[in-house]
Amino acid sequence: NYSVTIPEETPVGTTITLNGTVTETATGETAAFDQADITVEQQENSINVTRTASATEVAPSEQVTLTTVITGVSGGVSITSSYAPQVASATVQSVTVNGASTNPIIATAERGSVVTLGDVDVGTDATVRITEELTVGEETDVTHSITGNVTAGETTTEVDPVSVTVAEPQSVVDEYDTDNDGTISITELGAAGADFARGELSITELGRLGAEFAS
Repeated sequence: NYSVTIPEETPVGTTITLNGTVTETATGETAAFDQADITVEQQENSINVTRTASATEVAPSEQVTLTTVITGVSGGVSITSSYAPQVASATVQSVTVNGASTNPIIATAERGSVVTLGDVDVGTDATVRITEELTVGEETDVTHSITGNVTAGETTTEVDPVSVTVAEPQSVVDEYDTDNDGTISITELGAAGADFARGELSITELGRLGAEFAS
């Protein structure tokens, strides 16, 4: 057995013919071995897929942004997402290739989405980013499992699943009771006042905290 290394600069489609002879040392007899042809083909690029959710726990009817990034793309690519159980609504907000907007074929439903791109004519190492907006339902104690896969050429890669749980929103008193003693202290009320000054807390919520502090 022996190995043959093809130079990197060899054009795709080139056929290399291997032939030769074998000579037996003891007898000196020589015989030709069967000819072998090697054709240089385009190597399949491996892709890398990451998927993230903007939140893993949300209140009823809130939105979650799902971002899928695929690197190392060349040629066509198809991205599939599945939501179980189904969400209230789902929309593909944007699809970009190397940061530039593109016009894919998109199909969406409450149970999942499919985004299909034709030939990605930007070289052999393109980055594709898909952003989806999911709106969860009104029911609490529900965990949505988001799975899917990416098909590039003849290779299909499973996407690591992410989960989003719908839970009762935390009360403003629980949120600012940082020491979990069941009361609002002057320090905790001061933190709420600072958030109110920044526009992060409503006057109604600040009033509830003030009443809890005074009780």
